[in-house]
Amino acid sequence: MEIRDLAAQYQTQSDEELLQLALDPQQLTPEANALLRAELAKRHIHTDDRFNEFRVEKQQHEEQDRSSKRASLFPTITRATKTIRDWRQYRRRAGTWPILSIAGHVLHFAALLGVIAFMVWYGVGHNWSKPTLLLVSLPVILVEGVLWDSFRKGIRLRELVSYRNRRNSTLRQR
Repeated sequence: MEIRDLAAQYQTQSDEELLQLALDPQQLTPEANALLRAELAKRHIHTDDRFNEFRVEKQQHEEQDRSSKRASLFPTITRATKTIRDWRQYRRRAGTWPILSIAGHVLHFAALLGVIAFMVWYGVGHNWSKPTLLLVSLPVILVEGVLWDSFRKGIRLRELVSYRNRRNSTLRQR
């Protein structure tokens, strides 16, 4: 990977992702370490304070993930609790809720329920068997999953960029 590609990749990563890389500098080349330190400095992330905070948060997340994996029978519930935890973390750091992400999840859930209800209604009205309903539902579910994942990542990236811009403008004003 070229240096400019690596610099571009670091610019798109979240603060947490960069801190995760910085926790183990031996895994990076000297050039990659220099770029990483430059990106952290550009974001005004003071590594010692943030490392300690990041380590504590990471340990808490790992503990919560272990307990939620034991308690959860369905991966959807685990993902939902992780998403809510991420929203709360965003609120603590940014001072505001990630409105686009929350609205997107609510609208997605409502649309998903509507599509399921329509497919069941249509299937019953046309005397579909359960295997037929499942066969017709499979492509819809796959396409929905891919589109939603892409949409969700786009919203997350937009909110992170907005947060960074607000934070950087606040730091410049000081």
